[in-house]
Amino acid sequence: GHQLVEATGVFKSMAFVSPLLSNSRSFRCGDDKFRCDRRRFKPSNRVRSTARRISMGSDRTTRQSGVFEDSNPGFIEISGADRARFLHNLSTNNIEALKPGQAQLTTVTNQNGRTVELLTVLAGEESLSVLFSGESAESLYSLFDMYDSVLLKMLSATQLSTFSSLQPRGGARRRLTVQHVFDRFIFPRDKVAIDNRSDKLSVISVFGDLSMLSDKDVLTPEPGCFVQTEMDDMSVTIIHGSGLTLEGFTILAEKDNARKIVSFLTKSGFGNEINEDEWDLRRILDGRPIVGRELTQDFNPLEAGLWKTVSFVKGCYIGQETIARLKTYDGVKQNLYGVEFSEPVPVGEKLFTGDDDLRAGVLTSCVPDDDGKGIGLAYIRRKVGHQRLILVASQSLKRSTSLQFGGAGLQVHAQNGVKGVVQEIPFSTRTLEECADEVAK
Repeated sequence: GHQLVEATGVFKSMAFVSPLLSNSRSFRCGDDKFRCDRRRFKPSNRVRSTARRISMGSDRTTRQSGVFEDSNPGFIEISGADRARFLHNLSTNNIEALKPGQAQLTTVTNQNGRTVELLTVLAGEESLSVLFSGESAESLYSLFDMYDSVLLKMLSATQLSTFSSLQPRGGARRRLTVQHVFDRFIFPRDKVAIDNRSDKLSVISVFGDLSMLSDKDVLTPEPGCFVQTEMDDMSVTIIHGSGLTLEGFTILAEKDNARKIVSFLTKSGFGNEINEDEWDLRRILDGRPIVGRELTQDFNPLEAGLWKTVSFVKGCYIGQETIARLKTYDGVKQNLYGVEFSEPVPVGEKLFTGDDDLRAGVLTSCVPDDDGKGIGLAYIRRKVGHQRLILVASQSLKRSTSLQFGGAGLQVHAQNGVKGVVQEIPFSTRTLEECADEVAK
């Protein structure tokens, strides 16, 4: 469950990059050919403020370095003259505005505006590369729920047999399904082709100073962009951003070269390799939602803090009417927040507040930290409590209000009595104004 780029919705106009994982270091902008300049990366205010916004623990702000390999990502390439229009009409962000060399997050929603999958889109000269998480089997069922029996009917007997024979591990099963979902919307006249390359690539997320790569004679991308280059004589694609708000970058590499690249990075001062548990803790501290936990058909992208993945001016896509109404009428009733508990709490627990056990939300992720506390993510209601009619002495009805506003600082407890405090998370954007601030930074 590791996304690759933090998209801001608007990127610098840099048109470059030859096909992914090629050996050339030259790039083209219009009719002019040039070489990428190795400017040193300076962290933005948002990156520097990450440590201040994460208040869930004492030493977690020191987790600013490390290397993590996801050997089971989802990765497809969409080619053809209609590729941008095709993906533009299937997801929430403005894909048609992307220029070669730019990267963007976008969300796939169902007809009710609920989240199906979070995608990272890389715009090449002749194709769109689409990355998504490869770990959660729940996303598979979300996709099938979204397209119901229509999708099953379009699968051939051979495809159904292949699907049935796959192992329960979520990655490979969902990768097959995502490709079939896209295939479902390719019409005979569409100039679109989809190539599943999931088993050929590894994704390596790196926390650390991007400028350190320049010292190793490696090309580095601008914010919101990616470049292809060589690292230790191996072809790679480097994407600006670690996938979290922590400073860093992401590498796409051929699976056969992944271990060599991880070794190169650790020896180059980017810290030790971290395991999945450590990655999950960083993800939760940052507030990055993943499919099967925070991103399910119980929630929509606005509730998940993914306003930056939604364009409200692009026009129609699946679920667009619902998303637009939520924004127009301020219809978002809950938001994703971090929660720090005195001890770990089972995922799925309902959260309450006050002596009256008022329903506050539901826990979607929780892991133990180094101190034995529970660090989690939860959807917290914007208004916690209820209104009720009570009978007063005059025999007339009076409205009694017991309302709190959910958000950072709210005291909550789980069904089993474990207490916690709601915390702000850096990754979320919950208004268009926050998206604009992120672009400015």
